[in-house]
Amino acid sequence: MVIIDSTYELSSPFLDMVSDIPVLTFGKRVQALDHQIALTGVNVSFAAAGLTGNAATIAEKVDPLVQGWISGEAVEDQNLHDFLLASANQPSLSVLQDQMGQHMDASQHYGLSVTQHANSISHLENLHSFGTEEGSFASIREAEYTWFKATYKNTDDLLNGRISTMTGLAFGRQVALDENWRSGLGAIVNRNKFDNALLSSEGTSYHIGAVLKYMNGPWLATTALSGSYQEAESHRIVPGGAIARSNQRGSGMSARFRAGYEFELGTGYVMPLVDLDVSWMRAGSRISGNRRWNVRSGGV
Repeated sequence: MVIIDSTYELSSPFLDMVSDIPVLTFGKRVQALDHQIALTGVNVSFAAAGLTGNAATIAEKVDPLVQGWISGEAVEDQNLHDFLLASANQPSLSVLQDQMGQHMDASQHYGLSVTQHANSISHLENLHSFGTEEGSFASIREAEYTWFKATYKNTDDLLNGRISTMTGLAFGRQVALDENWRSGLGAIVNRNKFDNALLSSEGTSYHIGAVLKYMNGPWLATTALSGSYQEAESHRIVPGGAIARSNQRGSGMSARFRAGYEFELGTGYVMPLVDLDVSWMRAGSRISGNRRWNVRSGGV
């Protein structure tokens, strides 16, 4: 295939007039006698494009499919074919990275593990930090109490156009075991929802936890453990306007270890605290609705 035909004499530097792009690498040669640059071949590889993160994993998955199409295999999903064809001709690596991530990376469409971790840590915070009304070191000493908490949070993320809403209902009870020891139980239910131009998702998380606290004068040491379960349903728009629907489930355990000391300063005080939060999360999803766009992970 002749791609440049010139009336002037061509030499090897003119090959730079035909440059590679992230997915496409061109074979070319100068036909000096005919004053032409000829295209001798094209190598197509998403995996070699320099993508990173989940986009690189996606690239490795689609390459065998693309090679099959090049070899003459039938196109079973025209939407996917057209999207990858347009992506292969994208000259900008950063734009290609965004395209592959926004349309094909299921992990970005519902941050199940991140949301679950945030809700779990919020629940652990509910189990802590209730001082007494009077007495020495009142701010750091823990009393018996019953608590109830309702929350509402609305966030508008201007970077990706996502609007998030979270509502929650929490309750619990703490009792005294003796002069120095306290124990408590608590539970929380959170409802999470978010929308942007490409997706809509809604989910519910359930958390139940326990805390054990030891107090000795100005010192406080606590250990809290929370178990959680979360489920969500979402749908997203994939290239060509098709809808991919997902069913997600997650579970996990979170713990908080706290140490604190109260310095009394007349009518005031200073109370430094050190927290160590640890979470283990397991999440999975099943995406359906558009053949090759379907994804399954985590055994859901």
